[in-house]
Amino acid sequence: MTRTLPLFALSLVLTLPARADDPATAGAAARGALEVVSAIASGDYPAVVDRTVDAAVTDVGGRDQAIAALRDGIANLRKRGATIRNVGVGTPGAPATEGTNTFVVVPTTLELGTPQGRLLARSYLLGVSPDAGKTWKYVEGAAVGDPAVRAKLLPKLPPALKLPRIAAPEPLPAEKPATTTATTLPTTRPAK
Repeated sequence: MTRTLPLFALSLVLTLPARADDPATAGAAARGALEVVSAIASGDYPAVVDRTVDAAVTDVGGRDQAIAALRDGIANLRKRGATIRNVGVGTPGAPATEGTNTFVVVPTTLELGTPQGRLLARSYLLGVSPDAGKTWKYVEGAAVGDPAVRAKLLPKLPPALKLPRIAAPEPLPAEKPATTTATTLPTTRPAK
């Protein structure tokens, strides 16, 4: 009988839904955010749009229009000589809940190569989960900086959730060129 109680308790714990303040919830949000920024870098625009908050997709006219807008935006960057060199996500903030929605701020970095040099853009994706962290959709932090746009695209945010300020991209030091060693070979002159 004493073995049955621990097994019952373990099975109960394993079947409980994830809590919004569970570190696994933030981890799932960060993994999803990494998928989004990686899809941007690889040109998988349908995957980006499919992980975008529905209201943001609707706001630009639907899935096909959102994919086209993303493709055109990246193409415009390339025409100006910019390339995406690296993407990443940082440690997510603490999950916060309002109603049935859980929110997590996931810091992001985007390194661009430009004709003027390298730039590092720091921003964030705001993850929104309607099911306690099981599924996530995202919106770019710059898109929700304006309170009117934020109210249009997102459900009510929890008062405890603090959205970071997005700074201007930072120039990165120039990369050092690959070093080569020149070797002088002895020259021979033809015999006279």
